[in-house]
Amino acid sequence: MNLRKLFGLGRQEPKAGIHAVSFSDLGWKKRAQNADEISWVHPSFPAVLSINYFELAPDVPYDSPVEELRNFYRPMVTQSGGGLIQVDITDIHGVRCIETIFKLPREERGVLYIGALTIPFEDRSYVIKVQAIEQGATGMREAMISPQFMAAGTISIDDETGRILGWAADPYDKTVTEGFLMNLAEAAHYDAQFPNHPLSLVRAKLEEIIRSVRLAPELLQGI
Repeated sequence: MNLRKLFGLGRQEPKAGIHAVSFSDLGWKKRAQNADEISWVHPSFPAVLSINYFELAPDVPYDSPVEELRNFYRPMVTQSGGGLIQVDITDIHGVRCIETIFKLPREERGVLYIGALTIPFEDRSYVIKVQAIEQGATGMREAMISPQFMAAGTISIDDETGRILGWAADPYDKTVTEGFLMNLAEAAHYDAQFPNHPLSLVRAKLEEIIRSVRLAPELLQGI
């Protein structure tokens, strides 16, 4: 399995049931709709909101402890050239859902951030995604935050390799060295300083979606 398949980034055969999950579209403009995907675009920022419906048993170990879920996602994201920002569990109307944020480097420049809420059931699943990319000058958040850590001695430059030591790490396992690791400037508490950064937008909108999501009664039967 790969990231494209898991989050429905490719085309799927039409299926029914997508309207059993609803949420605020945040005022974004609807871009497309079919039986298994609805998508919207942000009115002024390069970002996309979407929901995908999969009429088959989820292949994510959604009942596993959160540590196992992080270990499940990590190699898949790493193999796609990306890195973990967040993998957590959240309860929505008694359903155990998975909240994730990943980042992927773009071929042109900058970073793509993908936030997703996976709502799994035994025989189907829904994935709500928010995707946003850097626009204009890239790396500004890192450029403004890194001098603070350099001055504090938290990070340093390796004289032999030129690498910045202490700047990037997996958010859950500091022994992990592979992949596009999360950096210190991507911590959530910096979002208020950079409200127009794509990661700030993804985090904020994902939380808005979690607060507004509604599940049809038939989905909750037997829970």
